[in-house]
Amino acid sequence: MTFKQNITITKDYLFVRAEGKKNFKLMKEGYNKIAEYCSSTSIGKVLIDATRLSGNLEVNDHLELGQSIPAQLNNKPIKMAIVKLKDNANNFTEKVAQYRGANIQTFINIEEAYDWINE
Repeated sequence: MTFKQNITITKDYLFVRAEGKKNFKLMKEGYNKIAEYCSSTSIGKVLIDATRLSGNLEVNDHLELGQSIPAQLNNKPIKMAIVKLKDNANNFTEKVAQYRGANIQTFINIEEAYDWINE
């Protein structure tokens, strides 16, 4: 299945369900869409359910995604939680984004991720 994401705007946060095979170009576009939604709605919290993603990205793709996330979010104070499967919890992208100033964390439990964005 090709990568796709569904964005739902709730009262307090954006909920994003990503599924299918990881694809660098489409994932980068996905982060752009998230940033656009955050800007247009003034919502500062994002919960991404990535438990339905499959496949892997190259290390350079992880690095570029991590470097681009803060810029795509326009360095706004957006809190982003990403929920992944335990077996697929490679946090390299998120670590690079954190080093660049993004407020982003990875979780393997959606309830913990929800609690964190609402702290």
